[in-house]
Amino acid sequence: MKATSKWINQYVPDFKGDVKEMCDLFTMSGTEVEYFEAVGDDFMIEFAVTSNRVDCLGILGLARELAAASGCSFVPPGDRAPLCEETVEEVCSVDIQVPEACPRYTALVIEGVQVGPSPDWMVERLEAIGLRSVNNIVDATNYALFLTNQPFHAFDLDKVKDGGIIVRQAAEGETQVAINDREYELGPSMTVISDATGPIAIAGVMGGGPTEVSSTTKRVLLETAYFEPLGIRATSRKLGLASDSSFRFERGIDPEGTLAAAQLCAALIVQVAGGKLRVGAVDVNHVVPREDEITFRHSEVKRIVGIDVPWEVCLDICGRLSLEVTSQDGEVAQVRPPSFRRDVSREIDVVEEVIRIHGLHNIPHGTRMPVMTVQEKRPQLIRRRIRDGFVAAGYQEVMTTSFCGEEEARGCFFAETEPVTIANAMRKDESALRQSLMPSLLAVRKTNQDLGNQDVRLVEATVVYLSHSKDELPEHLPICAVLSDGDLRSLRGDVERVLAGIGVKDVEFQPLSGRAAALLDEGHGAAVAARGEVVGFAGRPRKEVLKRADLKVDPLYLELRLDALTAMADLEPRYQPLSRFPAVVRDLALVLDQNIPWSKVRELIDGLELPHLVNVTFFDEYYGKPIPAGKKSLAFSLTYRSHERTLTGEEVDQSQIRAMAAFEKNLGAQIRS
Repeated sequence: MKATSKWINQYVPDFKGDVKEMCDLFTMSGTEVEYFEAVGDDFMIEFAVTSNRVDCLGILGLARELAAASGCSFVPPGDRAPLCEETVEEVCSVDIQVPEACPRYTALVIEGVQVGPSPDWMVERLEAIGLRSVNNIVDATNYALFLTNQPFHAFDLDKVKDGGIIVRQAAEGETQVAINDREYELGPSMTVISDATGPIAIAGVMGGGPTEVSSTTKRVLLETAYFEPLGIRATSRKLGLASDSSFRFERGIDPEGTLAAAQLCAALIVQVAGGKLRVGAVDVNHVVPREDEITFRHSEVKRIVGIDVPWEVCLDICGRLSLEVTSQDGEVAQVRPPSFRRDVSREIDVVEEVIRIHGLHNIPHGTRMPVMTVQEKRPQLIRRRIRDGFVAAGYQEVMTTSFCGEEEARGCFFAETEPVTIANAMRKDESALRQSLMPSLLAVRKTNQDLGNQDVRLVEATVVYLSHSKDELPEHLPICAVLSDGDLRSLRGDVERVLAGIGVKDVEFQPLSGRAAALLDEGHGAAVAARGEVVGFAGRPRKEVLKRADLKVDPLYLELRLDALTAMADLEPRYQPLSRFPAVVRDLALVLDQNIPWSKVRELIDGLELPHLVNVTFFDEYYGKPIPAGKKSLAFSLTYRSHERTLTGEEVDQSQIRAMAAFEKNLGAQIRS
């Protein structure tokens, strides 16, 4: 928001400080000044107005803030336009067909205007804040917009069919040529201002070219309104059309201030373009006046801020901020916020208003505020440990957006659900909430591919969104996903180490099943299971998935359910003494059918309960000569150790013989020499 110091000072006439003192008061009271610079004999000030302080997008709102912070008086403008004898209802009517989209519409009519150049003082102020002068009518509406924070539009009344204004939904396929000379295609989700012949403005966004004020205009129909913010935001995004008006409407202006603002704007138009205002106004109003009251206790100020601000000072600040004290009982007051302060709705908001005007510099440096450490909850702790485990293994953490294309969003490993689509997506190719992290990580890999980066390993822990019913909010499913240019054996080792770090051991890789088989290559993929439950899937994405992501490499992808792992994690540390006796390691290589997975071999070994067996490590899988067709070789080592004594070779041999006999009997395996 840009403003000039003299423009603000005009409504706080008893403020005698210079521009630096003015800027310091604004910044210290919460309305940050980014910079100021000289413009002629004035100063242009750039404000960083936060989204909750829409009232400060107007000069009058800034003047109220300066008056409150400085203790000076705020003097609102009191200009009124001279009236003619005719009434506005004789030449103008308003029909609001969509009150939910336009709760209030106000129209005034000014007769006998003379369109021409604006006076120098108006041009100078508009140019100082970055606006180009058009003509005195348009300039007056822009001036009034930045003065009151209320958008306006001036129609040439003689170009509006019978003076009849209709606020309605746009029809499918309707178009509007805006005042920027561009044609826009409208749709039923948009609100338009129309006359009997068709649209004459895109409601809340931009006026139409055919009815705009021109050099021949003699009668002006002045529009001001309150439009529902979300609808204006959606229309602006869909059309790719933004304006100073839409910027304010989509943040929520004062719905109770349209008539007063329109009268002020009309007075400006008459001041710079002549003419007279017709008596009355067409003001169709469905807005419910704000009557909410807030209980404000003096004790809360000290409890929250830590210092004792006198009760009289608190009440004085409320008055300076237009927070009306409707009743008082001791040091408890009922406060009613003004209609233009939608950000004040709770007691804590009133406390914040009091302390920022009282001054943060009045809080002693020695004042202490109680600080309490916040312990991580179990789901957060498990998520962090798994993520940090992969980072420690050489993966780089990434953070991606929750949106992706609708087709990509259909890929889901853990449920048969349709993706949640977004009605007003910022980008057409990101119109759905993802059900898997695969599209996001593949997109990151594509970026690295384009930059020539090799050996990329990524990890992300966040949530995906599963919609089980249109009538319910989507489930937020916590997920940890990994993408790696390495091989499946290395990925498996990383998974086993990371899950062992949260006490989940004996992780198995089983054949793919369910929806995962449609996303991962069955020949290079597996379901990740622990304690008899599938907790994730790993493997190479199918070629069609990689093609859609425009990838020339074929990385591995892993997705784990953090809710399932949280339930089975065991974080209790247990002491296990190291054995003083040496281990005995024996290697075995089995020749068996290709369709027998390693998990079957491991399951058989565990079932034998071999004495003193402490570890089994898979280290090789081989196909080809001299292994017969349809067969494969699996190589692994078995480690034996005792805590009481050194094992003999004969003891280990007996266990090995039992194992080999079990492999031959149950798996049809042969020992490879």
